[in-house]
Amino acid sequence: TCKRGGEYCLERPIDAGVASQDKMRPSWSEDETKDSEINQDNRYSITVPPGKIGMTLSFNIVTRETSVEQVHQWSPLFGQVTPGDRIVAIDRTDVSHASKHEIMSLIAK
Repeated sequence: TCKRGGEYCLERPIDAGVASQDKMRPSWSEDETKDSEINQDNRYSITVPPGKIGMTLSFNIVTRETSVEQVHQWSPLFGQVTPGDRIVAIDRTDVSHASKHEIMSLIAK
């Protein structure tokens, strides 16, 4: 459960297809997220409302990246976030190499 809502920045893998141009525009600069290995063109940001976010996360221990595994149909993020999208930042805090548990802890604050 996301207690206070917030702004999430995600990265869509290049081979996952192209989302609408509105969603693909980042809301902050690459310098602010401090992750130079991310392609800025594949980033998009969303505003997440407080409450259940309805998505399952997965952590890759080799790449140290947390990505979206599933978005439930009842989720307020359904249609905005796609499985495979990588979580890059939450409220401008770099989480590009944070574990699933670290991200869940940050979301629950």
